[in-house]
Amino acid sequence: MIDVMFGMCVMAVAVNEVPQPVAARVADRLQWASPGAVQVEGFLGRRVERNRTGRLTHAPMDEMLDGFRHRPGNHAWIGEHIGKWLHAAVLTWQYSGDEKLKSRIDQAVRDLLATQKEDGYLGTYEDKDRWTSWDVWVHKYNLIGLMAYYRATGDPAALRGAGRVGDLLVDTFGADKRDIIESGTHKGMAATSVLEPMVLLYRATGDERFLAFCKYLVESWDQPHGPKVLSSLLAHGKVNRTANRKAYEMMSNLVGLCELYRVVGDARFLEAACNGWDDIEANQVFITGGTSLGEHFQPDGHLPDTGAIAETCANVTWMQLSMALFALTGETKYADAVERLIYNHLLGAQAEDGHDWCYFTELVGAKKFTQNVNCCHSSGPRGVAMIPTFFYSTASGGARINLYGPSRFKGEIPGVGPVEIRQQTQYPSDGRIAIEVLPDKPASFRLELRIPPWSRNYRLAVNGEPIERKSENLAVLERQWRSGDRVSLDLDVAPRWIRGCGEHEGKMAAAKGPLVLCASPRWNPTLPSPRLIGVTDAPTFEPAGEIAGLADEEKGLLAAFAGKVLTSEGVRDMRVVLGPFACVQKEKVAVWMREAQLLPKTELSLTFDGEEGWSRGGGIEGSIADGDPTTHRVTQNGRLREEDWWQVTVSEPVEARRIVFRHGQTSDDGGWFDTSAGKPEVFILTEKDGQWKPVGRLETYPQTTADKPPRLENGQPFELVIPPTRIYGVRVVGKPACGDKPRETFSSCAELAAFDR
Repeated sequence: MIDVMFGMCVMAVAVNEVPQPVAARVADRLQWASPGAVQVEGFLGRRVERNRTGRLTHAPMDEMLDGFRHRPGNHAWIGEHIGKWLHAAVLTWQYSGDEKLKSRIDQAVRDLLATQKEDGYLGTYEDKDRWTSWDVWVHKYNLIGLMAYYRATGDPAALRGAGRVGDLLVDTFGADKRDIIESGTHKGMAATSVLEPMVLLYRATGDERFLAFCKYLVESWDQPHGPKVLSSLLAHGKVNRTANRKAYEMMSNLVGLCELYRVVGDARFLEAACNGWDDIEANQVFITGGTSLGEHFQPDGHLPDTGAIAETCANVTWMQLSMALFALTGETKYADAVERLIYNHLLGAQAEDGHDWCYFTELVGAKKFTQNVNCCHSSGPRGVAMIPTFFYSTASGGARINLYGPSRFKGEIPGVGPVEIRQQTQYPSDGRIAIEVLPDKPASFRLELRIPPWSRNYRLAVNGEPIERKSENLAVLERQWRSGDRVSLDLDVAPRWIRGCGEHEGKMAAAKGPLVLCASPRWNPTLPSPRLIGVTDAPTFEPAGEIAGLADEEKGLLAAFAGKVLTSEGVRDMRVVLGPFACVQKEKVAVWMREAQLLPKTELSLTFDGEEGWSRGGGIEGSIADGDPTTHRVTQNGRLREEDWWQVTVSEPVEARRIVFRHGQTSDDGGWFDTSAGKPEVFILTEKDGQWKPVGRLETYPQTTADKPPRLENGQPFELVIPPTRIYGVRVVGKPACGDKPRETFSSCAELAAFDR
């Protein structure tokens, strides 16, 4: 990422060992405010505080350090967590001044460095297994954590430890040494993402060997077996045609490429990063600002509501890449993307108390918060820790406000001197923002205000005098400022409807200011399922009214409308309250809602919105229990399997008479059941924790083979009639097909349902 503390004073490593910091050849258009110069309150401030008191304060340090103390670690990337924690904790300590957290950070650095081997190795692998799989990746995050700590404290031991890691990497990898591409996963992108902290290490020390190593990393991409990150994005600019499409690792490399561009000024590096960003923003970003499906970039516009949506690690790296390009270029589109991500998918993945995180965060169904140590549990706090630094930025002769909310900036504007800027507002529930400018002495400078693209209108005034709008995305106020001057900005945060297109044709979503809204029992206690909501043609919004048990802050973010709901008796009217996706916890949720005229076409299954299951994950991950035969899942994971299964279970028993399986989609390389050894078999669960019992086969399923695609329509139904039976679930089992790829098999499913007639 852009290191928000790089400009802080760099201290000597030791007597007679003074590093020679390297200035950037390409200066950023904007510099981030240091964490300690900003204070944030309100909606975002509370989430930042919960990040501090939650995960960062209570992270299990012994578990995160155990892989270093007792090599090998218990899984291949166990070593990444301490570096991620250090980075987030250092930013948060600088922001909050929490001395208890600082003591924890100091101890963690001492404990980590105590495990470093004589040759500089700081991984979690045994000597015989070094530089395989995720070993370089682990060193990357250790470098990120140690460098963040060094820049914040000037601690020479941290820089020495980081330097020893750098020395080891330089001595190990190179054109005439070990191949970095062969030493990491995902076409080598995991290993080469060490580029970012190695550039920062070079800038802190001036050691030319580290810069040469960074150039080697970029050159290694274009080996025949390399990911070709730079050349691909320069040639065609498509992330879903680059390397193996792995989102987290690819964007991590682009963040490093931005850092290297600062140092060497090679315009190709910035161009490639911008090309990748533009493609992701246009084709790979959900309405909530997150990115990736199944941790990979997908065919353009494939953004379903369910499945392995928007890995938190990928989201945080998307935030880092957007921040890097925003600082380098000053273009507001990058800040717009960060705002949308923060207010929706990032905070939507964070538990209210700041302790737990979602790995993936679906837009329909229930969020799945986890408590264990995993990559996303460690990445999420980094994203939240970066929020205060993103609020304000400075440049020679000016300052820019990037985010709105009750907050304060108190720092230096280059070429101007000390200035304090205060925001007083109830944003995002209210669009009225009062900005007070407090220079130490009268001074002329620019104050720039980012205008979010969702604000249809805005009004601006200085000391009560209206200012003419000259730009749709950036208001620039250049004048002599005196202490106490006031700027008033009114943004349009009125709720608005968003009509779906592509895969969301026939659906509607809603937003209020930067917040994407959703339907949930959190605000509608009698709602049977958010998936059953119907929206007439963009109905008028109205106040939500009183809802018990909500904080006042949340109440101001709600909106209501006159909608429809599908029940077993048919469609009826219902007043629906919508609220922020970021506020929903374990309640069910639906961001996209169907247009009301489509509801009567839905036959409501007894297992509608039940718990979905499958034998293995795949690249397409739609819902199989949403009543929508146009969404589907596949089990395509590149492997051979003799058997696949699909299931839906419910918490309370239902009486079923008919079971329906809908085929998903046929591809040249599979997607159907091979019936040469028998038709797909149907099982039911008659006891909640019992055994699956066979009840028959889908005899109407066509006769097929493993390699010849059958004539099946997308969503085509096949059913089995059974005697009236109380069930807790239904499962279909069959043999997956291979099509024209005999080394892998998979099946697909659009819906699995049970009916009482």
